[in-house]
Amino acid sequence: MREIGEVVGIEKGYAKVRIKRTEACARCGACNMGQAKSIDFLAKNMASAKIGDKVEIETQTNNVLKASFIMYGIPLLFFLIGTLLAYFIANQLGMIQWNNLISFIAGIIWTLVSYLLIKKNENKFSQDTGYQAVINKIIRS
Repeated sequence: MREIGEVVGIEKGYAKVRIKRTEACARCGACNMGQAKSIDFLAKNMASAKIGDKVEIETQTNNVLKASFIMYGIPLLFFLIGTLLAYFIANQLGMIQWNNLISFIAGIIWTLVSYLLIKKNENKFSQDTGYQAVINKIIRS
């Protein structure tokens, strides 16, 4: 995936790049921009870009999909597993009138646990160079 952005800061071999939201970006939702007009993030500065440069950055599409699965798919799986387990356990314990509420609360708790696990492993993901954007070239200074 390639995007054009502007370098707004430099930090130890990385450039802080600001990318403006496009129509395709608005539909994707992978980076959780919400209603923001732009997003800032760090990209490996392979082209020695300076503040104010317009640059082309690239991320590997399969890694964007993996990151999306980590942030959305894993919590969804945890929610479903927690909900189903609690539903069946509540039924086995004879709490039939409360099984829907119990299973919903358990699903929420399992979802929170999944986010805590993701947060705990955030450093591992951030150090993986496959998930990092790279500045390939400077378009104009």
